[in-house]
Amino acid sequence: MKKLKYASWKGDKYWVGYLLDHPHYWTQGEGREDLEDHLRDIYQEVLLGNLPADDPDKDGKAIRIGELVV
Repeated sequence: MKKLKYASWKGDKYWVGYLLDHPHYWTQGEGREDLEDHLRDIYQEVLLGNLPADDPDKDGKAIRIGELVV
């Protein structure tokens, strides 16, 4: 069993989130369990090759995760 980290927050109506390894694929769910189901689906689609694992937005507008030294 593999564990994946994800970011999530409650919007006005839905929970929204994305996998930290794939921040360019956001999804939403009616609750946290529903959101986690959708995140699993995204991960499976990446594994199957139906979604690119690399940045799908080649013009530089995709979200990036970085590390800042302060």
